[in-house]
Amino acid sequence: MLTQLSDTDPKEVGLAFVAHHYGEKLADSLRGYLNQKHNDEGKNNQ
Repeated sequence: MLTQLSDTDPKEVGLAFVAHHYGEKLADSLRGYLNQKHNDEGKNNQ
């Protein structure tokens, strides 16, 4: 189990944890938020 986790994106692991404990809807919202945040950072760096 631990070797599997080290190969995956920590963000995805976190979202899987959220989905498992709090539901897919919240995980999807979080994913959208994180992706938006990431995109905003990318624009600022250019």
